[in-house]
Amino acid sequence: MRRGRRAHCPSGPGSCIPCPGGALSCVTGDGGTCTCDTWICGDGVRQGSEICDGPDSLNCTGQCRPPGHSLGGCQFDDTVPPSPGIDTGQVDKNRYLCITLPDPAAAEAGPYAVRVRLMNLQNPVPPNSPCCPPPNFDSYEGEDRWVGAPAEYAESAENPGGPKFNAALLQCTPRYRADWHTFGTIYMAGAEVRPSSSYEVHTVAQSSSLASIAGISMVTKRWGDMVADFCDSSACPTTQPDFMDISAVVDKFKSVPTAPIRARAQLQPRVPDLTSSVSFLDISSCVDDFKGLAYPAAWGPCPCLSTAVCPTLDECGRCGS
Repeated sequence: MRRGRRAHCPSGPGSCIPCPGGALSCVTGDGGTCTCDTWICGDGVRQGSEICDGPDSLNCTGQCRPPGHSLGGCQFDDTVPPSPGIDTGQVDKNRYLCITLPDPAAAEAGPYAVRVRLMNLQNPVPPNSPCCPPPNFDSYEGEDRWVGAPAEYAESAENPGGPKFNAALLQCTPRYRADWHTFGTIYMAGAEVRPSSSYEVHTVAQSSSLASIAGISMVTKRWGDMVADFCDSSACPTTQPDFMDISAVVDKFKSVPTAPIRARAQLQPRVPDLTSSVSFLDISSCVDDFKGLAYPAAWGPCPCLSTAVCPTLDECGRCGS
C-alpha cells in the first residue's frame, strides 16, 4: 500500500509551531525534522503529516480511523475494492449475467465500477452442426466492458405492478458508484452477453484503478437452452434446445406464473430491451435454435468508439469512450 512520509522542514529560515498534544509541526523549517508524533487520529480528517495510532505507526495518505480500530489507524487511499459475488440461486442464462455487489464501506473502499472482461465468445459445446458453425467473435476476446446504471424493470411490460428485477446494460466506460449493493442481484445484458460464452467480472476502485483481488468467472448457456435438461458438456442428455425450451418461452409469452424469468426467456434482439416483454420474436429465436441454426452473426459485440464523445453513439446506441 502507498504510505506517506513524515514532514521534514526544508532548509532555510523558519520555525515549528506547536501541535495538539505539545509536539512540533513544520512551518517553513530550519533544516531539522518537525513532526507531530503525538497527534491522535479520531476525527476522520487527515492533518498535515498526522501519524495514526495503527500498529505500523506510519503516516496516513488518506483519512485516519478512530483510535483502537480493529484495522489499525490509517485508511489508505488505494484500498482494493471488495469482490463481486454470484447469486447462487440463479441458473445460467443466454443473454444475461447476474451478480451481487458488496457495500464498499465494509472494506473501507470508495466508489467502484464493475468490469466485465470478454474471455471466450460463442464456443458451443458440443459443437453446432457442420451446416451452421457459430460466428467468430475472437477479435473481441480480452476486451473490457463496464456495467452501466442499474434500474428497476417489470418482468412484464403488460403488468407494470407485478414482479420487478434490477438490470443494467453494458457500456464502454466505467461507471463509479458506492451504492451498487443497494440493488441486490443485478442482471447485466448487452450485445457482448451472448450464448456459449465466458466472462471474468471484477470491481475496480475509482481512487486507485486497482481491481478486486478476487473476481468471478461467469458463463452463458447454449442458445435457447433455458430449462432442464441442460446441455453443459459434450455428454448432453438430450439434444438442446428441445421442445421443453420452446414450451417454456411460450409460457413466458403467455405470462404463465411457473414460466422462467424474463432474464432466462429473452433471447433477442442484439441488445436486449430491458423494458419489453418476451414476444413472438423470442419464440421464433428459440425455434431457430431448435432447428440447429447458428446464433446470428449480425448480433455481434459493438466495437467501442475510441475517439467519440457523447452524444455520438456506437452501433448499440451507447456513448463512445
